[in-house]
Amino acid sequence: MKIYITNLGKYVEGYLIGKWVQLPIDEDALEKVLEAIGIDDYYEEFFITDYETEIVGVGNSIGEYSSLVELNKLAERLEDLCQSDADKLEAVLEYTSCRGVIWTLEEYQKFSEVMQDKPMFFYAFEVLYWSGLRLGELLGLTKDDVSLEDGTLKVARSYKTQVHKDGKTKTVTSKRTVHIPQNLVDELAEYMETLYGLSGTDKLFPTSKTTLHKRLKEGANQVGLDKITIHGFRHSHISMIMNDVQCASVMDIAKRAGHKKPTTTMIYTHRYKSKDEMIANELNKLMMGERGNVSEEL
Repeated sequence: MKIYITNLGKYVEGYLIGKWVQLPIDEDALEKVLEAIGIDDYYEEFFITDYETEIVGVGNSIGEYSSLVELNKLAERLEDLCQSDADKLEAVLEYTSCRGVIWTLEEYQKFSEVMQDKPMFFYAFEVLYWSGLRLGELLGLTKDDVSLEDGTLKVARSYKTQVHKDGKTKTVTSKRTVHIPQNLVDELAEYMETLYGLSGTDKLFPTSKTTLHKRLKEGANQVGLDKITIHGFRHSHISMIMNDVQCASVMDIAKRAGHKKPTTTMIYTHRYKSKDEMIANELNKLMMGERGNVSEEL
């Protein structure tokens, strides 16, 4: 866990003087940091202006004037967690903070409009909302995973933010090909054209879980929407299909989402391929009919 400590007095005077601090930190090292940002007898106060943490829900405990002593204790406890326990803690924190919250199409439209001045994040949230990918699946996408001709995304890996490298998908059935609305295909084509020198194995969205959550929180607050998690985009996508895409059965949706089922046969796999194209076409009607081609405005 990292926090950015800023000299409050200098900030009031119009100067941003601060330093990133990796927690936990011992007292002597912290004293040197405070000295480096000008905390002395005259400038006595400081505050926290940014943070980074791999366990997203922990950020809800970090405020501008949070106690460094308490944050240090928290960081020490988090360091002792194994990866499995850290994953469980994150799941609990996300569930309790945004339980059951999804965004309707109208609510998502409000959010996406304020993201348009941040292109990479605009397109990342577009993919999340209109494909239902998990966060790790989104961060694992490369140029080669996007077929503009077929209108599909290939989910072949999941980026593990805790260790900063690619890993296996959540389950065997999570490896899949997802058809996406044609409007999203066009948006991704425009986006990739802006990524000069992008190779086939380069990541489409070179960002972090923490940064995505920050942008999500900022955008939601800006337009007054209920708090939602990144995983809430996936739930919103599935709910939208169930309510507005009549051709989709529960089995079709489960396969599109990469959910593990006790029985999966080749005949269902074949059926899924054609049905998923139909689902993407219906989603495209929603995407175009409700708001037009937003990407043309970027």
